[in-house]
Amino acid sequence: MNRLLSLSVAAFAAAASCSALAECGWSVSVDGRELPLMTCPAEVLAPYSVGSFEARGGERVVVTAPDGKVERFVAEGPFRRIFDPDGRRSVLLLFGDAPETDVPDRNDPKVKWFGPGEHHAGGITLGDGETLYLERGAVVHGALHASGRDITVAGRGVLTGADYQKCAGPFLFFAHFDRCTNLVVRGVTLAEPYFWTLALSQCRKALVEDVRICAGNILNDDGIDIVNSSEVTVRNAFVRTQDDAIAVKGMDFRPPAERSPCEDILVEDCTLWVDRANVFRIGYESNASAFRRLSFRNIYVHAYSNKCRPVGHKWAHAVVWLQPSNGLAISDVLFEDIRVRSDGTDMPLVIAEPRLTRGFEPGSGDPCSGKANYERYTSGGSVAGATFRRMSVEGERGAFRGIVHARGRSPSECVAGLRFEDCTRFGAPLAASSPGVEVGEFAEARFVVGAGGPEETKSVSHIESTTGNGWRNPGVFGEYWWANRFLEKRGQVDAWRGKTVDVVMLGDSIMHFWEWKHPASWGRFAEGRHVLNLGYGGDRTQNVIWRILHGELDGYRARTVVVMVGSNNNTSDSTDPAAVAKGVERIVALVRERQPDARVVLHPIFPRGASAQSAHAAPRARNDRTNALLKEFAEKDGEIAWIDFNDRFLDETGWVPKTLMADEIHPTDLGYDIWMEALGKELSP
Repeated sequence: MNRLLSLSVAAFAAAASCSALAECGWSVSVDGRELPLMTCPAEVLAPYSVGSFEARGGERVVVTAPDGKVERFVAEGPFRRIFDPDGRRSVLLLFGDAPETDVPDRNDPKVKWFGPGEHHAGGITLGDGETLYLERGAVVHGALHASGRDITVAGRGVLTGADYQKCAGPFLFFAHFDRCTNLVVRGVTLAEPYFWTLALSQCRKALVEDVRICAGNILNDDGIDIVNSSEVTVRNAFVRTQDDAIAVKGMDFRPPAERSPCEDILVEDCTLWVDRANVFRIGYESNASAFRRLSFRNIYVHAYSNKCRPVGHKWAHAVVWLQPSNGLAISDVLFEDIRVRSDGTDMPLVIAEPRLTRGFEPGSGDPCSGKANYERYTSGGSVAGATFRRMSVEGERGAFRGIVHARGRSPSECVAGLRFEDCTRFGAPLAASSPGVEVGEFAEARFVVGAGGPEETKSVSHIESTTGNGWRNPGVFGEYWWANRFLEKRGQVDAWRGKTVDVVMLGDSIMHFWEWKHPASWGRFAEGRHVLNLGYGGDRTQNVIWRILHGELDGYRARTVVVMVGSNNNTSDSTDPAAVAKGVERIVALVRERQPDARVVLHPIFPRGASAQSAHAAPRARNDRTNALLKEFAEKDGEIAWIDFNDRFLDETGWVPKTLMADEIHPTDLGYDIWMEALGKELSP
């Protein structure tokens, strides 16, 4: 048994202080009492610590990192948090558990109960109607095999495979549920498996809920394997593995017409972490009649493989791998609201490609030594219908490209019906023309922008806007001033093609009017600088997005891009200030995509309104809520220059005097001079 784990699990079981604390380095207290921590080994970089407690709400939590830094917070209810200030080198997983319900009767002969403490149970078996209950504080060394109807595994304790070498446990898989119907697995922690962690093979009507998988100790430690099973729900799980986190497989070696499918699978509200494989792998082992109606939604991918190989490599890794073989058809697949956190290293986002792989027959021998009954497939499979909706990459851009690769082998071994709806990488929409999108022969994919999400994050032109003021952007489109201005600005952009612009101003009328209505102030600001003013009166976030997507940031090099927009969105009482912030975040992402070398300066939306009785008071309040979110976004990003001088526009009452904003929204010369002074300090000449 791993010494580090044995020291810490004993403390975990005894609900005392973590005796491995000097080695794991983390400490946690809850309401002044030290929380015991379990340390789990990981082959990639370093062990990690795990702690949990029942969170009813109001608990005062203090987390001390190995470097002595302290974070304090109050638990508002159940939560899961990952502390990783140094990436995979120093990690704490902290869980606030919901209070348990439906605790079984300890004296029921059908219940196998393990109380607090350390237990060496060996192989545990469950049959019809039986329950395994691991009480909080129980650490059970062993493995589990269950087969039958109405089986339950529950509790807040730990099942660990630390007593076993790789592939040397009492059962083929660490927690193996074989041919189960009406199965419930809830609340338990599975740690240090010796092979696949939680495997459902030929199960029907299974619920896996609020389970923690703390692996990463070996390769082949797959998190949750759904094998020839149907009507399976995985909900609110945390999975850390070295190998695939979620895998859907076919391992039914009966004649093809008799094989069980994988169908009606739902995985939702989960957090996934992979050290050295795929986050989702659908296929590879392909002995099944079909894979269909598979849904994965509201998933947070905290970490993906640290090994990025070319997509053509036999063991290429990806966030999502659709890999049918052996004639298997994968159809009706949905990935929705998948958020991927980038650490700055590269990883394919999606690979969809039939290949010639192999599968092994369970129970036919030791798969780790290659002595099982393997079938090498002689044909590929097919994908017919997979939708990726609102899949996003966030975090550190670094070297991340996030390739999307689709390719078939033949007309019958093809990839068809791939659809990407409102998917983004660092806020930039994923389109057929995006870098890293590879759609090869016998494959087809469609990319849709604006299919869903808040209106503020979409691409919408303002080309229908008209004016009765002939002085306002006259041109070939007559009273359609916005179209005239867009044409004028595109001419300026073309004039700068191949050259360098010092400052690009990107926003609404507050920028537009500076150049148009206050030329003296604008002249002082622009003196000695090449400045391109891309402010348009009346523009909302979605209009700015449209302009960026239609070329306003293309063809030249910008040193600095200044962004301020959102006031027009928040004028409406029906607007959600959080959606406006999301729109601004997308604008920042698009700026970075189009102008990767530019410094991004982000201003909060300027204050508006001369008093609490002003018609601008309610929009001002919405602006303030948007600004709070934008400040948090900029601080988390770490590279955005957040320049906030809004307090200089306010008098002693907290409102805007008309000497600075005569119409209570647009600055006067004095107001623009305040902006010029504050912004000028941040700009190089």
